[in-house]
Amino acid sequence: MAFKDYIKSIKINAKKLKKEIGTLYLAYKRKDVPWYAKVSIAIRLIPSDIIEECRKQSEEIFKDGKPGNWIAGGIILLIWVSIILLIVMKLI
Repeated sequence: MAFKDYIKSIKINAKKLKKEIGTLYLAYKRKDVPWYAKVSIAIRLIPSDIIEECRKQSEEIFKDGKPGNWIAGGIILLIWVSIILLIVMKLI
């Protein structure tokens, strides 16, 4: 049972971390965030009202899952498949 609890806590912490990364990204893009907070990328240095706004925006963006760019993902997948096919063709 302890292992399942450990995995569960890791998943919960990973979700929290995802939200905070989204929050930091949104805060970094704002012009009203002090430059020293952008350089250090620390949540503690960003004003609390801005952090709360960015957290709400982040939750809205990620509520339906990760936003994705399917075209870029498809191109990257196509490149990898092409490389694998070239390697297989060279080996045969």
